[in-house]
Order: sequence, then structure tokens, then C-alpha cells
Amino acid sequence: MGILNRVKRVDVGDGDWIDVRVLSVEEVRTMQRNARATKAVGGEEKPESEGFAMLAAARKRIVGWSDEAKVTPANVDQISVDMNTKVLQALVEVASPPLATGSASTDT
Repeated sequence: MGILNRVKRVDVGDGDWIDVRVLSVEEVRTMQRNARATKAVGGEEKPESEGFAMLAAARKRIVGWSDEAKVTPANVDQISVDMNTKVLQALVEVASPPLATGSASTDT
């Protein structure tokens, strides 16, 4: 498979799965920046519009699934919010660097 373009299988319940192309840390940062740049519409609060933008970005990473239907933009748009959230969580989890546990300074 190689290092680039890895795919992660996300369990979405009831024996179903969705395959997504894994994000790099920079791609996660870009998704977050783009989400923050969204404007709230029609009574949405800003955090809500950012969340929907992140969910939409995660859907673009779907490359396969257990459903018989082909992976097309129209079909991907039909997945449930719950499944979409699981996909987003899996993408961000894989791309998130571990947090430092000590001081970053090497000064003595």
C-alpha cells in the first residue's frame, strides 16, 4: 500500500463500514481553517456552521463502503449524521499528533 494514501476502515455499526483516505496533519489543519472561515447562515450559530463544514469535508474522503450502492457524491451526501460523525472522528483521531507530556524547552 505504501505510506501515502492510506485507507482507514471505520465501523459505522450494524456490521457496516466506510473506508476513508486518511488525512495528514496539514490536511486536518486546512479542514479546520476552512471550517472557521465559513459564515453562519439562516439562524445557525458559528460553531454549528463550522461543524457542518467539517462533516462535509470528511465526506469527501470516503473511498468505499459496505453498501451495494456506488460511492458517488449524491450517495455520499445521503449518509446519516451519525455515520458522518464517526468518519470525521476517525479521520481526526488518525491525524492528531500525540500531545507533549513535558516541557518543550531544552534550556537549562
